Amino acid sequence: MSHIKAMVSFDNTKLLSQPNFGAKQLGVIAKGEEVEIVAVAESFWFKIRYKWQEGYVMQPWVTPIVKSSAAEAASN
Repeated sequence: MSHIKAMVSFDNTKLLSQPNFGAKQLGVIAKGEEVEIVAVAESFWFKIRYKWQEGYVMQPWVTPIVKSSAAEAASN
């Protein structure tokens, strides 16, 4: 499966070990940082990869980066 690139939409977004608010915090991601969406987890959660670490964030906190087909063709 190809991972989807996304941008963090909110400052100080917590990267969590499980898809729930009571989970251990693995780190904090600044607004504007690029991440990869690895999978859609339970309701309203994405499993993401940030730098070398995988964890969970709420879906509204990240925005998938959509390339236009012209930009994709130019990059290939």
